[in-house]
Amino acid sequence: MEEIVRNVFGDNFVETTRTRRNSPSPIRARKSGRSLSPIAAFDTKDRSLLDRLDARIASQLDSTNKGKSEKLPVEKLGRLGPAKVHFDIATHVGSFIVGPDRVGVGSQSHFSSLKANVCVFKGKWQYEVLLGSKGVMQVGWCTKDCQFSEENGVGDTIDSYSYDGNRVRKWNVATYRYGEPWLSGDIIGVTIDCDDHKIEFYRNGRSLGVAFSNVKSAPGVAYLPGVSLGDGENLVANFGATPYKYPVKGFSPLQDPPESDLKKGKLLFGWLANLIEVFEPPSPKNGSKVVTAVQQVPSRKAKFYLVGARIFRQLSQLLVSPYIVEAQFMPFLQTTNVETCLTVMWALIEDQDLIKCMEYVCISLLTKFRQSASSGEFPNQKASLSLLKRILNHERTRKLLLKNVFFERVRFPTFMHLKPLDDDALKVVAPVVYWEGRDEKDKAVYETSIAKLGREVGELEKLQLDVLKQLLITTDGKPGEPSSRCLFLHKIRRFIKENIWSARIPLMMQTPTPVMLCFFHRLLTAHADLLKSEGTLDENVHVPLKAFCDDGMKYFDCNRLGGAYAYLRRTLRKELAEFLGPDFVPPPQPRSEHADSLHGIVAVTASVDELSRIARPHQINVDVVLAFEGDTAGESSDSTDTSTEDEDIRNASGHRGAQLIGTMRASTSEVLKEPALHELLDDVVWIFHLGAHKQIAKMTALRENLDEFLAAEKDLRKKISVLKDGGSVKEELEASSQILKEKISDEVRHMAWVSAVIYTKNRQQDLIFLTKVIMETLNRASKVGSLLAFVPDFYIDSLCECVQAIRVHMHPTVPFTDAKFHGKSLLTALGSLIAQHFADERVIFSDSKDSLIEALATFVSSEQTLRAMENMKREESEILIRMLLRPYESRPWAQTNWILVRLWKGDGFGFRYTETPNQQQQFYPKMTGEGISHTNHIKPCPSPFYQKMVAELLVKDPELCKVFLNSVLNQLNWAFSEFIGMMQEIQNAFSRPDRVFIESRQLKMCSTCFDLTLALLRVLEMCVVRCPEVFTSSKRPSADLLLSRLCQVLCQILNRVSTSVGSFNQVWSAIVIGLSIPSMEAVTHYPILAAVAGIVLGLIEPEMKEKRTKESVGELPATKALLSDPSFQMSSVAAMLGRTPPTLTPLSKLSPRSKPKHDKVFSFKECEKCVAQYLMNRRECFFCKTVISGVLDDDGKLIPDLKPPPPPPVPSPSESGAEGPVQGPQPNPNRPNAGMDPVDNIVSYTLPFRNRHR
Repeated sequence: MEEIVRNVFGDNFVETTRTRRNSPSPIRARKSGRSLSPIAAFDTKDRSLLDRLDARIASQLDSTNKGKSEKLPVEKLGRLGPAKVHFDIATHVGSFIVGPDRVGVGSQSHFSSLKANVCVFKGKWQYEVLLGSKGVMQVGWCTKDCQFSEENGVGDTIDSYSYDGNRVRKWNVATYRYGEPWLSGDIIGVTIDCDDHKIEFYRNGRSLGVAFSNVKSAPGVAYLPGVSLGDGENLVANFGATPYKYPVKGFSPLQDPPESDLKKGKLLFGWLANLIEVFEPPSPKNGSKVVTAVQQVPSRKAKFYLVGARIFRQLSQLLVSPYIVEAQFMPFLQTTNVETCLTVMWALIEDQDLIKCMEYVCISLLTKFRQSASSGEFPNQKASLSLLKRILNHERTRKLLLKNVFFERVRFPTFMHLKPLDDDALKVVAPVVYWEGRDEKDKAVYETSIAKLGREVGELEKLQLDVLKQLLITTDGKPGEPSSRCLFLHKIRRFIKENIWSARIPLMMQTPTPVMLCFFHRLLTAHADLLKSEGTLDENVHVPLKAFCDDGMKYFDCNRLGGAYAYLRRTLRKELAEFLGPDFVPPPQPRSEHADSLHGIVAVTASVDELSRIARPHQINVDVVLAFEGDTAGESSDSTDTSTEDEDIRNASGHRGAQLIGTMRASTSEVLKEPALHELLDDVVWIFHLGAHKQIAKMTALRENLDEFLAAEKDLRKKISVLKDGGSVKEELEASSQILKEKISDEVRHMAWVSAVIYTKNRQQDLIFLTKVIMETLNRASKVGSLLAFVPDFYIDSLCECVQAIRVHMHPTVPFTDAKFHGKSLLTALGSLIAQHFADERVIFSDSKDSLIEALATFVSSEQTLRAMENMKREESEILIRMLLRPYESRPWAQTNWILVRLWKGDGFGFRYTETPNQQQQFYPKMTGEGISHTNHIKPCPSPFYQKMVAELLVKDPELCKVFLNSVLNQLNWAFSEFIGMMQEIQNAFSRPDRVFIESRQLKMCSTCFDLTLALLRVLEMCVVRCPEVFTSSKRPSADLLLSRLCQVLCQILNRVSTSVGSFNQVWSAIVIGLSIPSMEAVTHYPILAAVAGIVLGLIEPEMKEKRTKESVGELPATKALLSDPSFQMSSVAAMLGRTPPTLTPLSKLSPRSKPKHDKVFSFKECEKCVAQYLMNRRECFFCKTVISGVLDDDGKLIPDLKPPPPPPVPSPSESGAEGPVQGPQPNPNRPNAGMDPVDNIVSYTLPFRNRHR
């Protein structure tokens, strides 16, 4: 014992203790009367030494405060206010979320302001703020009399001064350029010299210069720290509660540091370092074997803990102070054996103190990690991760952090983030930049800089991956105690839950998308490494369907492809029981009405309670967050070990065993199962969908901006080269060119960061791997039948987002080389999957159906993906086209119609443009976004392959052809009628003498109806050109009717659009003369007349090309149908062509059949078309609503051409959820009549049509 004390405290300490051996022991009255238990194994000498040790330690610590000069009154120091400094919430303007210590704040209103609770009037003072975001914020000083509002903040009043790094301005009513741009994670130092009346700001320890040199000074004037934040911005202030990161010499913190505790801590940490060396001596050098006393004396470890308990009795009080942890404990951990230190702390510190201490340690590490990197070597980030890795090597500490700190008080995913370098650091990393047109030597240097940066980033990513793998260990699991992987995946699930509810929580509490992207990549890489290390790596990696069906992985409010999970369990109970086997758990029985009402109350209460937990104020976006409650205190059952070491610890401490050993708290709310790797993969898919893909898309803006700057610079060089003589104009252009080159250089350096970190080959491979995983998951689930409905809906969205990121966002920075999937192109395989499921009846959830349709629309918009789809199997392509040609009345049709238009664009009449010619000639600003049609601004890329397939199906299947074309004509009639009606309303509004405002919603609807009209016309044009026989062949029963309807619609459109006094021309003229009609710029003559002309040419051009005699005039069905239509006007055709209308031959000479046989009574032959048109849309009688099964002519013969459309399929009992066949009467218009005589049915219900026309 004496040897241990001598090694820890020194020889003098032992000698002094001997001289005081006979003095009374004070230690028996410590800690609520508890005293150390006597240990019979120790001799009298050791017990006497321990009795005196506490008194000697206390005496040594008390001596540190002797001789300290008495402090002057606070008023004389130039400071007024309480000792502990924080923001005064009573002074707030606007809405804030404030942390529990009142130094972390986040704004929830337009412009919120807040003051601190101390003021200064004399001397030099400083405080720091850690930026949680980089938006509009003004930090500085203000007087207590400053009145702020949600428009005016710190710096916007006379006696307030501030700096805003977002706008790079300083503010004191007037504003001037000052400083440099700031980034999230920057530490801004704010100083005031009340003696010299100056205010100065610092960014990461570097002075930005004196901002204000004439600060008002007068009796009664004192300045308080003040901040103003825009909506969603946040920061954390440090007034001296922890050591300043960048203290300014000569300036004092607003809050005094704990000098006495610092002196005590210096002694105690020195003794602790000696104690750890005694417990774990350094390894012997030169291979010599050293036999120590620890190996020789069995009770030496107990003596060690006895001595250590005396140190930690004093030290544990200091380790719960954030200042001591930051100033002394963190440097101590950098130099000591971390694992040994943590082992000692677990033995000698109570759980609540240890949790608090480790929380402050993680906060300190994360704060250091988030600071802006001063160079491309990332020194702060690597140091933080290295220490965190050493801490996580300790098993019990790792689990403690997972249970109590990570994801709750410290946002762990931020450790996985790679924060971009600022402009100064990028200039050091890439001193030479290159873009097209510069010296090729610069290109090699620039690419070398990117490669070097990539290597440094790779080293940092390796550290992040090592930290992540430590949290995915499974070997530390014990009976009754989950492993680290189990705890980590449980926390990730709750992290996902918080971000799913991001729309319900404040903006600053949401995880930023850059963090989500980095976290996604680290998790995916860790998953791949674990697959290799555990020997389960397979090309067909997927998430098994069973994981979706048994609800083993909680999906919270997530919908499934087939709808709600509870509904699917009820409707697919039989299939689920067969698939899951013994693992199937029957759904609960339906509750009574009273029980349901009570259940609803409980559910609402739970959701409100959960939401209140999310919205509870806590420290925000500095990644020190208070997450959901649920993993509450409770002791684990692993304290049953009765080894000699644990027994020695119990005897040394005198505390009860569970507190002494420091067992961690386990969750009592639920039993955590040991997870499989596919659960981690499922989390990765979800995280990608929640935020990672958004950040990938955002990075494309940087590349687009760079392209715009390069185009401007090229144009500027061209203008300079034209000016041969010098002059002021050329000098100004050269100056502008130099400024533009500097801006381009900055953008190119930022692009270097993106190329080294985000748009890399490894990141592309990550996305390709994830795409294959999702496709394999969906393909396997699809083979199981109806259970595909259990797949979560975000799998479809994630699949589309992955492909979009690979093909659009990363390309061409990382060129896309099509990967292989099961022996065929990845794009072809993806096209097959989309074609198979976009109209799948098992996919019921509307958002998932829309995602599939959008994915298909995206595929047909690019030549690369369209050609890949053409390589699908013939059967798959036919299924796709059949689904597109379904009748429009029974489904949402606008998107699928646009897909057909996209297959035709480039082959239609006047339809080979990216931007319509009329829009290219317009001088007003072109609309973007919602005002632009989907069919415009896309490069033409027609598909003759699918056009031919459409024609083949329409020709081969007359019923499909009739129903589809009829639905297209119906929708065209509706869309154009709505469009013209809205145009008339707009015209009436313009014609009124008083000023009338037209709602923007109405204008958008009008423009949308115009776009729909164009799209439907183009689909008809494709059908007319590729298979004209469906309209003109006399062998097809419905051809005559379809042709007459088509000509009728074309004539109506021509008449409405071409007439000079119509509403179309009136509104269009208003647009031409410059009247502002938002969303109506695309409504012009050209696109609609070109579409009509294309259809007309498709109908009559084949007839015009053939040489015909006068006797064969009756064989011109298209020409005859067009000219014989009652609404046909040659003036409309002339207006379309810009010519004078010719004289027409009388209609009777061309079409004798159109003249009625009787003067007063129409014959049946004349009204046959009306009957046929009616039956194409309905199956019941117009008068009595009885189902019609056929039509008889005047001679009583059945007309085979006039068959009503077939009834929709009746769902089977298993699909409809019914227990048996539907019972009851049969007059259902959607089902054929049974038990009736067919002839009676025909005669009875066709006569009203005949009589009506007679």
